[in-house]
Amino acid sequence: MKCTFCGHYHMSCTEIYDDIKISIKNLIENGVTTFYSACRTDFDLECIRAVGELKDTYKEVGNYIVIAFNDQDYIDRFCFICKFYKAETIFTINDEIPAQHAIPALNNWLLNNSDCILAYVERNHGDAFTMLDKARNNSKDYFNIINLAEKI
Repeated sequence: MKCTFCGHYHMSCTEIYDDIKISIKNLIENGVTTFYSACRTDFDLECIRAVGELKDTYKEVGNYIVIAFNDQDYIDRFCFICKFYKAETIFTINDEIPAQHAIPALNNWLLNNSDCILAYVERNHGDAFTMLDKARNNSKDYFNIINLAEKI
């Protein structure tokens, strides 16, 4: 199974790191072996960090950063993050997609290629809210959604 991460931009999540790591560990123990992140928010980084740490115990787990822009400076930034957090990079965006549509296209890719979502969404607006709302209304019967903002 595959999981994606979703959180608001400009929101510190270091104080909920333990909750993130426990949630990811539970997902792994329930069959999730692939984790996707757009790596755009602090929540994404904390999730990537937790998966990277858990890879020492769960060798079968894949930790993937999905990149929205095909720009060398952007790519170089993610190469550093990948090394530091034991992650791999996947390029998904077609160069034909205009920059203003890249993030919604990436979010759709993440949802369409995942079985569950781990989120930290507090506000009722923005890309993270839209992505979580789409997940909740997704036609996939097996979509498992965990919003840590509703649990903490």
